[in-house]
Amino acid sequence: LFTVIPAIVLLILISFSIGQDQRGATTIAIVIGFTSWVWTARAVRAQVVSLRDRDHVNLSRLSGHSLLRIILTDIFPYVASYVVMALILQISAAILAEAQLSILGLGPKTTEVPTLGLMMYWAMAYAAHLNNAWWAYFPVIFSIAAVGFSLNLMNTGLDQVFNPTLRD
Repeated sequence: LFTVIPAIVLLILISFSIGQDQRGATTIAIVIGFTSWVWTARAVRAQVVSLRDRDHVNLSRLSGHSLLRIILTDIFPYVASYVVMALILQISAAILAEAQLSILGLGPKTTEVPTLGLMMYWAMAYAAHLNNAWWAYFPVIFSIAAVGFSLNLMNTGLDQVFNPTLRD
């Protein structure tokens, strides 16, 4: 179900059904996390399935090691780097998803926590785009772009650290 329906549609439906009074920053974070785990889980599962038939895992299995030891010593080191890099990309996607929800008015309550999406929402609510008040949008857009770019840059750096074929 989560792979067929786009995540933004699920986010809108779930956020709308929660109601304005119950939507806090934590609730929105849980809703975003609830809808964004699917593709990472599929990719990690595919990697684990490919690692399951490797020689060093079969050797550990033949040696009589427990399943927990095989997972922690033979599979987890190969998957951990991908999970960390996927987490960084998911954080960047979650920031954008919160901004999208808040611009639509489905983000956290406006009196609770100021977020980048809420700043965009209030700039739109006060018609900053009609009054040529670009300074209401620019810092928020720049902040979202800078955070997203820095997280992607960090992901690229970690890819070069974890992937020996990319090293010079």
